[in-house]
Amino acid sequence: MKRLSALVTLLILVLAGGAWAAMEIPDGVKELFQKRCTGCHYGNHPPKGLNLEPAKVAAILDAPSKEVPSLKIIDTKSPEASYLLKKVRRGKDIAGSGMPPRKALAAAELQIIEAWLAGVK
Repeated sequence: MKRLSALVTLLILVLAGGAWAAMEIPDGVKELFQKRCTGCHYGNHPPKGLNLEPAKVAAILDAPSKEVPSLKIIDTKSPEASYLLKKVRRGKDIAGSGMPPRKALAAAELQIIEAWLAGVK
């Protein structure tokens, strides 16, 4: 019985560790969000409920977009389909306007988000 209990505990720790690793945000992404996104997307009542503060990003993994509920904000199974990526790329298949609103992300900034989302799987 002790062996089974230890095995279950180990399994829970491994699974929790894997989930935690998927939620870690690279420093470059944190800096980009801080610089270009959290001026609006922070606090208790951010636009569309999307808080991009580093401590809150885990909550948007596989969460439906409020603008297009059929799409996930960050789709961990299909990162290219992530609504966040569509918004910052200013795609035609988004609701509302691209993000950030006034000045589009530079190519290097887009690459930071794309590389991060590719590793979220």
